[in-house]
Amino acid sequence: MTFAGAALLALLAPVDPAPAAERWTVSPFGAIAYAPPPVAARGVEAVQLDCRQQRWTLLLRVAADTDTQALPDTARLRIDRSDFELTRLSSERGVALKVPRELLDPLKSGGEMSVEVGEGLTVVQARLSLRGSRKAIEAVAPECSPRDMSAYEAITLEQTGEAVDTATKLLADEIARFRAAAGFAPQVQARRVDLDVQRALLVASLCGASSYFGDTGCNVTVHARSDAMTDWREVFNSEGVALHWDADAAIDGWPNLVTLPPGEDDEFVWFWDGGGYALQVPPDLRAAD
Repeated sequence: MTFAGAALLALLAPVDPAPAAERWTVSPFGAIAYAPPPVAARGVEAVQLDCRQQRWTLLLRVAADTDTQALPDTARLRIDRSDFELTRLSSERGVALKVPRELLDPLKSGGEMSVEVGEGLTVVQARLSLRGSRKAIEAVAPECSPRDMSAYEAITLEQTGEAVDTATKLLADEIARFRAAAGFAPQVQARRVDLDVQRALLVASLCGASSYFGDTGCNVTVHARSDAMTDWREVFNSEGVALHWDADAAIDGWPNLVTLPPGEDDEFVWFWDGGGYALQVPPDLRAAD
């Protein structure tokens, strides 16, 4: 056989599927990354990483006879030599574990991971390779569905009008500081929300350089006044965020504000504390304190 013929046969020969099976792969449907088969497992048949509504979940597909109700609310995850604790989520698809966004980098850069839920005779566990996880996770991230914020009303800002004129006057000092630092004026957007015949909120945003306002390049403030005779006063200040309000949850007529900062898993709720807006601490964090 000639050298050319041998080369052609080599090209046409079936490719060994083992190397592909040892890597993380991406589903053609939905934001799902499939882990390679576990090299050591008990009760776990497959592992996948999902992203839905900007929330990441590690899903352990378990055997049909596994009593998931007997498993604890937390799991132990090890990536190389680093240990983490994950919270279990309610799921009918297997054992679902919440993956904090800060855990994505270790998952992408690690060499091996193991996960264990429970102990003794009821434990489910798996150990598997992280080979190809970076490529898979980075492919999944852009496909992740956005958070469902339909329970709240989005506060859309205007680029011109009375609200913008008022915001420009209120933020004159900050605008001057930005101009001195950046050499140009920031973009001003605003919207006024009349809560009743007396109370109102003015939401204002300044956008310019990220070196001044942070990663988003924007700043958002909320100003309040109790009647037409009082001055506007600042009651909320944050980097650029998607801002909503919850008309069904109000204190003394002031609705809750709901923010969704870029890169966060969950929205933040701000309530009226009598003098301004304060962050509402989730019950689980209050219990930990």
